Formats: sequence, structure tokens, C-alpha cells
Amino acid sequence: MTKKKLSMREAAIRALKKQGPKHYRELAKEIVGQIESSGATPEYSLNAVMSSDIKANGDKSTFVRVSPGYYGLRAKNAVEQDSTGERIKVPHFPEYAQVRELLRIWNGVSTDDIKAMADEINKLTGTPQNPTNWTEPSEWIPTLPDSVRGLAERIWSESGGESIPGMCMDIDY
Repeated sequence: MTKKKLSMREAAIRALKKQGPKHYRELAKEIVGQIESSGATPEYSLNAVMSSDIKANGDKSTFVRVSPGYYGLRAKNAVEQDSTGERIKVPHFPEYAQVRELLRIWNGVSTDDIKAMADEINKLTGTPQNPTNWTEPSEWIPTLPDSVRGLAERIWSESGGESIPGMCMDIDY
């Protein structure tokens, strides 16, 4: 008995429910074996499906664009609109105030040191069966190598526990 293939939309919803916001290219790679489509460029087809859904349904769309190329599920990601109804907040991405705080703490730190810390934090991502609990930096910061642990501890302590060192993984340097 063969397993029924899903529509691109259905497969994207399932994947985003499990993992949260993702870039449409990464998402397409994950779902390509589950979908009906056999097009040459599934990533562009998926981007079109989600973009069209947002354009057609507005704030009632299942999908939400969290940044260029990144999509999530509106209900899953606790999206909030500000008073203008224009902006959204998704817990996965840092807010401007948090980025400002990081920049203050990073003053005088080399970009190479920040990248090295981000690379080491990225190695801690865990597995689906044993994911890293990013909400408890006091548990995973001590597991970082000595060369980057100091910077991670500095970010955590100087921000009063407000800025999580892992947020730097989402920032372009």
C-alpha cells in the first residue's frame, strides 16, 4: 500500500508545525519526498504557494512571512500585530531592543569572536529526539568551549538574563 502524497501546502503546514519558521528553500528540501509535485524547482513553487496564500488571505492566512524568504504558521508562532496591524513578532527572531542590547555588549568584541561563538552554539542544536532547550542558557552555556564561553556568559550576565547568546545566530554580521 503506497502512502498518499500531500499537497505542497499540506506538507509545508505539517513541517512548520513541528519545527517553526524556516526558509522556503530549507522547507522545500524537507518536504520534497512527501508532495505530489514533481516540478524541477519545488522551492520556488513552495514560495509561490505560501506567498499567494498570504496575499489572498491577508491576516487570515495560515502562513506568515517572518522575514524575507522565511515563513511560519500564524497560529503556531504566536504572531502578534502591533497597533498598525503591519508588523509581527515571532519568538524565534530577536526584537530590535534585544539587538541594541547585544550591540552594546559586543562593543569592542571582534566579529570573528562573535562568529566563533555563534558557530559553537550552532553545534549544540541537538536532535529531534533530544533538542537543546534554548530557554535555559544557564544549562548550555557551560558546555561551550572555553574560547567562546566567556563571551556567551558576558552576554547573558550583562543583559540581566534578557539577551540569550543564541540570538546572535539569527543576525547577519
